[in-house]
Amino acid sequence: EVLQQESVSKALKEDNITKQIQFVEEFLTQIKTQGKAAYGWKETLAAIDAGAVEVLLITDRFLKDAQQSGIFSQVDKAMESVEKSRGAIYIIEELNQAGKLLQGFGGIGAILRYKLVQ
Repeated sequence: EVLQQESVSKALKEDNITKQIQFVEEFLTQIKTQGKAAYGWKETLAAIDAGAVEVLLITDRFLKDAQQSGIFSQVDKAMESVEKSRGAIYIIEELNQAGKLLQGFGGIGAILRYKLVQ
């Protein structure tokens, strides 16, 4: 029974990592092609304020850094705004490939519902 629990836990973790990679790949595709993406704290926050965020991607490291730098309450409020506008939020583990890629964009980014005019 313990082996079954461990295998289920492992399968769920692998599925979660696969989803993280898929979302980060979609984020990168949007940056390269249609421009329906935002990255970095300021740009992503502007997209959240505009109600344009379909999927918010945040690394666990960004959240830790936000706590240490004193902006976590702003980040938390931004996450609540995404939820209220029916967006999805995914915490990406910095230790996997998807997290390392996202960390290169400031640790936070979003796939947008529509392209924002800058």
